[in-house]
Amino acid sequence: MRVKIIFNGSKEWTKGVAESIEDKLAKSGYEIVDKNADVTITVGGDGTVFYNLDKLEGKILPIGTEKSGFCIPFTRALEKLEELMHSKPIRLIVLEAYTGNKMIGKAINDIVFHTVDYRLHEFSFVSKGKSYVFKGDGLVLATPLGSSSYNRSVGGPVVDRDLNVMSVSAIAPYTQFYPKVVAANEEYTVKSDSKMAVIFDGWKVIELDKPVSVTAKEKIDMLIPKRCKF
Repeated sequence: MRVKIIFNGSKEWTKGVAESIEDKLAKSGYEIVDKNADVTITVGGDGTVFYNLDKLEGKILPIGTEKSGFCIPFTRALEKLEELMHSKPIRLIVLEAYTGNKMIGKAINDIVFHTVDYRLHEFSFVSKGKSYVFKGDGLVLATPLGSSSYNRSVGGPVVDRDLNVMSVSAIAPYTQFYPKVVAANEEYTVKSDSKMAVIFDGWKVIELDKPVSVTAKEKIDMLIPKRCKF
């Protein structure tokens, strides 16, 4: 089995853990590679997964600390590495955003649409030709994995991660907008009456003054236990 290891170099503990993982895997007959991997192991936290989304190949084994979101604590990962490598993956959806035919970003937690001038603006969420319009600070589109993060903090529904859906919630709505759970494989459009910031998994930010289409046709396989809590 071919394995790629990516670690967050800004955290002191990650290099040593990554080296220990590489040593264990090499002794067990795994091939450590830089590309064309069957499994990608990330070491650092959930942000390491988000930041390296375009570099992930094959199944994903996310390793972090006890406080690293959906990641497996590195102490447990080192003890159970062989078991984790051969565990049954959970298939998670990936959100994709487009302006016209151009993809502008991906996310496995959420895509947030927010005002850039801290003023109240009108947002529209268009689903199957029907437009849901409200005034507020923005909108959160979350995957099941990300539904327990920012989405939950703004009153959005938390959904089972096995479902092929996304949660849609308004940020500080001044006019009425009911949170929604919608099918992930449909295409949706988000519009604003002013320039908006489009934020992917909390780190990549693009400012746009045009509509953005969002869908979730891509999926990734993640090697995390079913009983993991988010």
